[in-house]
Amino acid sequence: MKTRMNMKRRNKKSPREMNEDGKKLVSKRLREITGLGQDTLKIWTSATNGSSELLCTSADCQKTALLYVRFSRSYRKDFECKTSGWHSVTRKALEQTQADFWVFVCVPTRGKPTPANCDYVIINPKVLSDRLQAIDPNGKTWHIYLTHCGDNIVDRRPRNSGNNDPTLKDYTEFLNNWKSVEEFLNRKTSPNPNAG
Repeated sequence: MKTRMNMKRRNKKSPREMNEDGKKLVSKRLREITGLGQDTLKIWTSATNGSSELLCTSADCQKTALLYVRFSRSYRKDFECKTSGWHSVTRKALEQTQADFWVFVCVPTRGKPTPANCDYVIINPKVLSDRLQAIDPNGKTWHIYLTHCGDNIVDRRPRNSGNNDPTLKDYTEFLNNWKSVEEFLNRKTSPNPNAG
């Protein structure tokens, strides 16, 4: 009995370990999608334990993109859906973020997560903040249940109050949106997309 209990504890990952898993998946997938090697695209992780940030730079370190990675802490076993993930977002984190993009990693409903079988919702934090505040202007913490079924990825969390406009809960335009990161890294100037 004692051995079984210890095994259960060992199999359950801490939030810090899950952050590391998420960053590894995002780093590998970004390299796969862009086809850029370490000589062209450098990816740095924060030295802070448990940090969720990845800094992507061009080889000369002149162009950068800061990604804030959120890995799914739990997911549905709905085999009709490809991937899903539950993420909580606080108003404070959105207000204080320095990230250029937030990346929500949604894991497959079948099998072990790999860079290729996960889905990634890649969104500008200002756009995310506007959406969440439109749904619940007084929210301090929002829970997002992203589920990828068919061609769409949507937030399936029922809302008892606030704005239930389905377009605010549809994240399909941000699904596997690596192009926005590539374009951001290839920009001529370095404006922060969070401004204005």
